[in-house]
Amino acid sequence: MLRAVPQHGETLTPAGMKLAREIMSTRFTAIDVRSSKVESRGGDEIVISGSVPKKAARVASATGDLQFFDFEEDLAPPTIENGNPTPYPTLYSLLAAPGAAVSDGPPEAYYLFDAKAPHRVIQGPTGTYDDLLAPYGGKIPNGMTVFTVPANTEVVSGTRESFTAATHPVKESPDGTYWYLFKLHPELTGADLKRSEIQAGSDPSTGVPQVTLAFTRHGAKEFQAITKAEYERGQLLAGLHGSPGQFNPLYAQHNAIVLDGQLQSVPFIDYTDNILSLGIAGGAAVISNLASSQAANDLALVLQSGSLPYLFEQVSS
Repeated sequence: MLRAVPQHGETLTPAGMKLAREIMSTRFTAIDVRSSKVESRGGDEIVISGSVPKKAARVASATGDLQFFDFEEDLAPPTIENGNPTPYPTLYSLLAAPGAAVSDGPPEAYYLFDAKAPHRVIQGPTGTYDDLLAPYGGKIPNGMTVFTVPANTEVVSGTRESFTAATHPVKESPDGTYWYLFKLHPELTGADLKRSEIQAGSDPSTGVPQVTLAFTRHGAKEFQAITKAEYERGQLLAGLHGSPGQFNPLYAQHNAIVLDGQLQSVPFIDYTDNILSLGIAGGAAVISNLASSQAANDLALVLQSGSLPYLFEQVSS
């Protein structure tokens, strides 16, 4: 049983729930789990019944929210300092940091944490304070505390594999996960993809699993504009540090590819390659850094079927 959890500014509608059910059914059909049955219940729940492997259920209920950011430009304080990414070791430490408290509007999300280390997330994210505390009678339970995601930002998690040469984490993460704040809104989303041209495969040179993306006309234009800006910024930074014609990864600028709140990869733009001076044209990009061919196939399927209109949490299994 899955329950839709509306985020900031979202409203559950019958049309939205119908769309979610149809997307989940499409994904099950694509991975040949035909014994499953996907039904709506109430106004906010979807029940998946039948012989459904856990992994298939995870793929079917993945939000599939793909975002492209201009990495260094779109990071928000306190996870950027002097142009260098500065991720935090836990979500609690990030949202508790003084720099994350600055907000010029209603929070984007609410979290309830255990006040004692290691500060586990007890509830959240939710779109409102009332939804967060509804299971507790509207009051913060003893031994717990509430933190919010500032207006016009979102939290994104990543690992050391997505560090750049200029990344300086605030502290070592206890579980290998690092947390960033990104400014909203991203330059591109899954709506800018040509779903029919999304393909899972492998890099012909290395054999590493990857997913190839194709953009719509609008998406291709935006992607070229992002990469052009990153090329120019990299050249400027290198020039200020006395090495404009020699590539130095410390000054290279990056795209950030985020899926369902997780930083997938941060490909850089080589500011010494004159071919890239006008940005990357052609309307295509690649997501690499995938664990296996199966992971690539699962990701391609989620993106091909489109993103779910809401975040869903598993209530029971």
